[in-house]
Amino acid sequence: MARLKGILKLRGTLGGLTFYQRKDMKGATLVKQQNTLTKERIHADPAFERTRENYQEFGRVNTLGAAIRHGAAALLRCAPDPSVTTRLVSLLSKVKGYDLEHERGQRTAEAGLRTAEGRNLLSGFEFNGKAALGSVLRCPLTLKDGHTFLLSRFLPCLMLDCPAGATHVGFRTGVLVVDAEGTASQLHCSPMVTVAIDFEPATLSLRPTETPTGGGIFLWLLLLEFFQETNGEQYPLYERCYNVLHLLDVRCVQINH
Repeated sequence: MARLKGILKLRGTLGGLTFYQRKDMKGATLVKQQNTLTKERIHADPAFERTRENYQEFGRVNTLGAAIRHGAAALLRCAPDPSVTTRLVSLLSKVKGYDLEHERGQRTAEAGLRTAEGRNLLSGFEFNGKAALGSVLRCPLTLKDGHTFLLSRFLPCLMLDCPAGATHVGFRTGVLVVDAEGTASQLHCSPMVTVAIDFEPATLSLRPTETPTGGGIFLWLLLLEFFQETNGEQYPLYERCYNVLHLLDVRCVQINH
């Protein structure tokens, strides 16, 4: 990187040199040599074989991440976080490292999830990074017979870290099924169950209205959403950054033909 001295104020590319400015350099004009690397060279040059392999693997990981986010969109809207795309793709890239079925350049996160290590890595993912389940809900919970979420002897006032203004908390579970190729997904949800945030003990049992079948990647999700009751009506809090969307469990179901 070089700095241009003189009265000329150049921007853009001229004679193989690129002129640009940076705010932290107080308006100084900087010069660098124009990048001659082209897409055609990356696709053909043997020196970029590793780069091509990384591109291919990243594309597959990104596709799976998009299938999960789009499939869970109905729940994600209740617990939004702008960083979820980056965090999910980063974690799936690590899951891909457990793929022992394919050679470098062909590895997938789907194959990584067919290992216990890969599933354990993804389990517990917080779609809302600002509200982790363990910091909001302080009591044991159970996933029974693969589909039913149980919460026994729940004391909301003692077992919840609630935002100001919340009078009720809602629980909803969902099973997101992603196909074996990691390109399409379908969400099966339970009804929302709300309880008052008081000292009255409650027992909750939630199950999707439709039991998913077939094969693919099964993701069990839990949503905690806070409400405020006004004139007998419950309204979601305007600030949804306190809501939790947690990945309880990951399983892979294969169908043998």
